[in-house]
Amino acid sequence: MGWQMITAPDSAQYKLRETAGMNFDDEGFGIIAGRYVIACTTTFGSVGDYIDFFLADGTVLPCVIGDIKSEGDANWMPYGHATGANGLSVIEFVVDKQSWYGSGHANPGTASCHPEWAQQIVSASRVGSFDGSGTQDIGGLSSCSSAIVHAQLTR
Repeated sequence: MGWQMITAPDSAQYKLRETAGMNFDDEGFGIIAGRYVIACTTTFGSVGDYIDFFLADGTVLPCVIGDIKSEGDANWMPYGHATGANGLSVIEFVVDKQSWYGSGHANPGTASCHPEWAQQIVSASRVGSFDGSGTQDIGGLSSCSSAIVHAQLTR
């Protein structure tokens, strides 16, 4: 999702971006306080919350919620959006629209963009917030893997 696509001045997403600044790393990923800016469901927290996603090999994806996945979407589920027969998009990275859109940039977790992220997510923890509030373990992610992060659904 392009960070420039957040345009509603009264939204928490817009206010966070304006307060924190619209910063990107060298690859065009949105960054706040050294954390990747993501979109996810409210299962994980609210806009501005710091969430660490733990991958099976111990890798930690330090994230900050910059947008919330819409519960109004037909494919919405508590942990993300259903994709395909057994997929689940748990997180979406917020990126620089200018450098990602139309450029053919590969998705995270693929062979040419952070292939080390294409593995199981074992847990997630809320570790603070841009506004300084507390922490909590989220858990419940034993079947999740990362790419734009996908998981296997058990139906």
